[in-house]
Amino acid sequence: MSVRDLIDRSIAVREEIDQLLHEGKLSRRREGQRRASRGRGSWVPMMDITEGERGFRVFAELPGVAEEDVALEVSKNRLTISGVKGGASQPGDGTPFFRERSFGGFHRTILLPSEVDGTDVRVSFDRGVLTITLRKAVPAERFPHEAAGVP
Repeated sequence: MSVRDLIDRSIAVREEIDQLLHEGKLSRRREGQRRASRGRGSWVPMMDITEGERGFRVFAELPGVAEEDVALEVSKNRLTISGVKGGASQPGDGTPFFRERSFGGFHRTILLPSEVDGTDVRVSFDRGVLTITLRKAVPAERFPHEAAGVP
């Protein structure tokens, strides 16, 4: 195969990819979301997590999701965020010809590197970003007299 044949073939492949993107049959963002999580649902929120000395801070992008449509579950070192993003179509807008936005249910579970105190969870929701602050659990062996029931 000559260099010219390779160039022609790569141009043809690029044109096929562009056509698939244009038709909405392929989405770079959705592919990135699939790689980012093993979550269940019709879409997956993108997240950042930071760890500090006392705990973790989780930032989840939830554009278009109402605060009351989000549920959190914290258990040991596991954080689960789930909910629903509605509004797949706007009345009177016609037939979609190109669609990249995601709608429907989402479910994402993150395993943290250490256990957290499920009773000390702070949550804020601002401009489509859910911020969750989780305090690390205090190991029982740090306070052996309390664990044994001695005041």
